[in-house]
Amino acid sequence: GWSAEVYTGGINHSDLARMDNLVTQLETLKQKQLFIQDYHSWWTHFKTFTQDETNFTSWHDLSNSEDFPLVFSDFMFSSSGSKFKLDFKFDGELVCNSPAPPILASKFAIEYFPFDGPEEHVPAKDMIDDLIAQSGLQNAFSFVKVYAAWETDKIIGFELWRNVGLAILCVFLITLILLANLQICLMVLGIVVITLIDIVGFLHFWRITIDIISCINIVIAIGLCVDYSVHIGHAYLIAKGSRHEKALEAVSTIGPAVFNGGVTTFLALLLCCLSTGHVFLTFFKVFSLTVVFGLFHGLLLFPVILSVLGPV
Repeated sequence: GWSAEVYTGGINHSDLARMDNLVTQLETLKQKQLFIQDYHSWWTHFKTFTQDETNFTSWHDLSNSEDFPLVFSDFMFSSSGSKFKLDFKFDGELVCNSPAPPILASKFAIEYFPFDGPEEHVPAKDMIDDLIAQSGLQNAFSFVKVYAAWETDKIIGFELWRNVGLAILCVFLITLILLANLQICLMVLGIVVITLIDIVGFLHFWRITIDIISCINIVIAIGLCVDYSVHIGHAYLIAKGSRHEKALEAVSTIGPAVFNGGVTTFLALLLCCLSTGHVFLTFFKVFSLTVVFGLFHGLLLFPVILSVLGPV
């Protein structure tokens, strides 16, 4: 699993109870085997050192400005505490047998269990953040580079739904203005939604997950797949005759141009399939599906719908 660091700001005798509260909560998670498998905090060793190597029976007895700096200095130069020296930043030089200078910052490590996906690592990070916030330690936070990806997983679902919704709204407004026919506009919008559902559904079987790259490409695909149906809808509006005749004329007049546009778009994407990079492979898969499903729904499904339900 991933190993993260928990950082804190300045620590003095008044923060000992807060540190003990945080480490106790982490110990509870460890014992329950919930989210973290271990942690490596100086506080655990410091409490043991206080009880075994000093005249104090508990860390509570040294929660004052005189005893804590001296005992902490002794701990830093002991066999159990010297390994934690690099985990602290002091406001001055640490000298043996002298009170420790003020602590400006500290850190300790936690080890997460191996996670299978966002449904596991997002709650884990949220739990650690909540425990740190509840502890009340000054300027405390947890960090590891993979948090950037975990944070993306946390918000990407909402971001995708919002962006898709805004893109579909724009498609609806622009199509309504240009076609000036509400019924055809709603039909085009329905074809776009059906195409989008097919694209996203097929991406699952093509081993593409929802991340930043696929999210951007899916939103762009909305603008591309509308072309395959809106031209058929416009040609249907200006054609003459019955529903069936208008649908047939729309396909025969503008259908070849729409098909050629889809084919040339696919040819432009073709070389991306030879790439080994995630970005280019995702680009190829999303827009290849856009072309295939866009052409299918625009040239086959939409004319059939128009021949049955289109405006006369």
